[in-house]
Amino acid sequence: MCGGGVDVVLCCQVLEHLKYDNFTRALEEIRKVLKEDGVLILSLPDGGLTFKLDIKLPKVKTWHVKKICKYYKKDFRFTGEHYWEVNGSRKCLAKTVRNLIQSQFVILDEYTCRFNSYHRFYICKVYNNK
Repeated sequence: MCGGGVDVVLCCQVLEHLKYDNFTRALEEIRKVLKEDGVLILSLPDGGLTFKLDIKLPKVKTWHVKKICKYYKKDFRFTGEHYWEVNGSRKCLAKTVRNLIQSQFVILDEYTCRFNSYHRFYICKVYNNK
């Protein structure tokens, strides 16, 4: 249920400090505090492998090639800080995390930062019919 009082919730690099089993519940609680047309800006760490290549030809063009591999750590272990990361294990693949977020929100945009692909951002809007 929605009906809270805030327009925007900014949640950056927080939810990975909760056990993964609590992720959906945390999203539900965030949804409760948002207005019907509220927005969630969510950032999670992405532990998947990324290869980047920038080719710069002076006075011609710059090409940015970014390859995000679907590899994940075989056995993500609690580090004393993070219980999980996107693509940190088989159960936390980006597709799975995306589906959990979509159970509560419409994802308007999803991206990683060009110079720091460890940060995965989700820009989300509350479902109007939930």
